Amino acid sequence: GGLLARATSKEGDEQGRPTFVPREGAIPSLRFTARFYRLSDSLHFSYRIFPCEDQMPTVKKIASIALFSLLLTVCLVASAKADTTYTYTGPPFTFSFGGVCPPICSITGSFTLPTPLAANDDMVPLPSSVPFSFSSGPYTANQTNSVGQIMISTNAAGVIDDWDVNLTVYSGYMEGFYIDTSKGPSIASYDQFAEFVPNPGSGGEMTTFGADNENTPIPFGTWTVSTTTVPEPSTVLMLGVVLLGLARLTLKKL
Repeated sequence: GGLLARATSKEGDEQGRPTFVPREGAIPSLRFTARFYRLSDSLHFSYRIFPCEDQMPTVKKIASIALFSLLLTVCLVASAKADTTYTYTGPPFTFSFGGVCPPICSITGSFTLPTPLAANDDMVPLPSSVPFSFSSGPYTANQTNSVGQIMISTNAAGVIDDWDVNLTVYSGYMEGFYIDTSKGPSIASYDQFAEFVPNPGSGGEMTTFGADNENTPIPFGTWTVSTTTVPEPSTVLMLGVVLLGLARLTLKKL
């Protein structure tokens, strides 16, 4: 139990009402209970100092917090989304013209989808909203600076087996570069990039620098798949509201 102290006074104020005068040596308290009653025109005041053990959390409180944490974790996992990224790694170029490809050039790149590719797709174009980036080494084409298309075929397991990535970046009138990697039974299969400028003589374009694969048979690149779990914005908002509520409840109990 806690410490018990009592103090008694028989003095009065100007209106004759009893007042409390602490007994010498009484211990003050921040938390107390008081009972007032008249007995022979005196005021009795009693208070208790509660021990620190009274403030310790109970097993019920700990269990409630643990259950709440478990439910919150389940909600976060259930409302998270998994983005799927497909990454292409092409073979090194074996031929270049108009310049030197530093130090080894090849086409690499990736695109990210909110859900995995379906099985048995046949040269299905990716939506324009899909983020992507492909590089030839010296140049990079992405969703914001290029025009063109990305078409993908998959096998029965949803694995990419054929593709056509054809992207062009214009820096001026009939001037820029393109990146192209293709594989399929009905299309030319190769990896290639080229820089082009206007051709005054023909009114068209002429290539000034580029590289490709000229080996026979043509080596093909490979695709790898990775998945990244990202919380939904609504989940993050819910978590913030819950944490704020817990912080407010904790401060009120202090």
